[in-house]
Amino acid sequence: MELLAKLQIQKKPLLEMTIREFKELIVDLLKITQIKYVEEDDIYKDEQIKFFVEKRCEELKDNKKHMLDSILNRKRKKLVLDKVLIEKNGSKYLCSTDQEITDAMVDHYQNAAGKKLNVDSIMNERWLAQYASKSDINDEWYASTVKEITEEEWLSTINELANDKAAGPSKISNEMLKHLGNNMRRYTS
Repeated sequence: MELLAKLQIQKKPLLEMTIREFKELIVDLLKITQIKYVEEDDIYKDEQIKFFVEKRCEELKDNKKHMLDSILNRKRKKLVLDKVLIEKNGSKYLCSTDQEITDAMVDHYQNAAGKKLNVDSIMNERWLAQYASKSDINDEWYASTVKEITEEEWLSTINELANDKAAGPSKISNEMLKHLGNNMRRYTS
């Protein structure tokens, strides 16, 4: 009622109202409802922002890894093994209990990388000939490829790079390289 008074809406019995007055009342009530909705929505948004800011602060304090994963939108990929097929005493065996699976994984990772390959038995004569030193290749042909790059060459190459190109995985754009100070140039050349 006080809201009606504030908005100067007269409280007149509905049966005594004309259609025009009734329509105006409905329009006014709709406006009031919309205003109230916006107010309540703003309150809800503020509460949500406060909740998630507090949650981030708690995660920063208690669980930094989870907080960083959340900020960087990283999803942790897990591989769940519930069965593992191993070879035991010449026959295949299916491990299905947690302890058997754990033991099989530990054994695999401890022994799989330790096996040495006998290259001579794997490579046939054709491949051995391919990887042998070639007498028709002159070492001087490639001398310039291993020569150290001079600072002038480096700066010339940087200045010739195109502008307005997307940065690569390093997130360093061509413009950033072009505007490096003298101290940083020493580290990049």
